[in-house]
Amino acid sequence: MMTSLRQRQSGFGLVELMISMLIGLFLLGGMMTVFITNKQAYRYQQSQGNQHDHERLATVLFGHVLRQTGHTPMTLAALSGKPVALPADATFTTPGQAISGTSADHDVTYTLKDGNVTDSFANDRVDIRYIGDSGIVDCLGRDVANGTSRTETFRLSNDDVLQCISDDGTTKETVDLIGDAHAPPDQRLKVLGLRILYGIDSDADGSVDLYKRAADVPDWTAVSSIDMEITFQSGLRRPQTTHFATNLPNLSEFL
Repeated sequence: MMTSLRQRQSGFGLVELMISMLIGLFLLGGMMTVFITNKQAYRYQQSQGNQHDHERLATVLFGHVLRQTGHTPMTLAALSGKPVALPADATFTTPGQAISGTSADHDVTYTLKDGNVTDSFANDRVDIRYIGDSGIVDCLGRDVANGTSRTETFRLSNDDVLQCISDDGTTKETVDLIGDAHAPPDQRLKVLGLRILYGIDSDADGSVDLYKRAADVPDWTAVSSIDMEITFQSGLRRPQTTHFATNLPNLSEFL
């Protein structure tokens, strides 16, 4: 009778419970590792997709706006009057000049998975101007009124964001085009460098002879194309550079 009672009261001992808890913790740790790995992979793919989206934005938006450089409606003035429609000022020092810029370099510290890196990148800017017409839009995507002169500036901010400043002579508006200064570091899209080369038609034969940065451009009225390099960093990925060139068809009319 006593033997039967002892058999009915038998169960797990302390050792068995500890082994069960250890196995459970091991399985839980494996599940957490899989979860964290999948989350990191998702963020990596998301940051890669964001970078590709912004690269497409750069090529489409910048290409469209830059091609408007020097545009003047045919009804605004005779062709011979175009230099009067685009008079000289502090930025565009020659009558009829529709593009200008500056070139510089700066040191940027960015974060990779294995630590911080400091490197030097181009920090250029470009200023363009044109006169509104049907189908002409500014860098904010708004229609520009017919006959209205507008200046657009593309530059990098101190927060590693590519910006556009749209100026109608009365009001300046700044918009962030590429980059997010407020996102978490492992998801943030930064623009580390903006390098701008200007194609120069030095002998006025309709083809580019050489490319120069702004500091080395001898004659802004001889510029006929622009070559832009943008260096991105998305999340903690290594920086990547996208490159595109744009012809400036309206500038040839001033040559």
